Amino acid sequence: MAQKQLSAAERNMMRQDALRRQREMQRASRIKPAPPPPPPEPPRQEPPRIPQTGKAADNPLEALLGSLDQDRLILLALLFVIWREGGDTKLLAALAYVLL
Repeated sequence: MAQKQLSAAERNMMRQDALRRQREMQRASRIKPAPPPPPPEPPRQEPPRIPQTGKAADNPLEALLGSLDQDRLILLALLFVIWREGGDTKLLAALAYVLL
């Protein structure tokens, strides 16, 4: 198959287009991209609660209850009330599992 010969005007137009694209690429390479955002801070972890020395250390029950949060205390109280009333063992086991 014979190749089509380009006229001088077509070759000149192709050269001009190539030069224009080259300038655009050089201009784009000079523009510095924005710096990447800083990495997110890792979540802060609270230090474990240490029982205070003094009265809490003398009474083990106070030391245990002092380290429990409010939700666990409520679950523990509910577990105790249901157990005293002779509640269902599956319910007691489920509440105990939630406490873990």
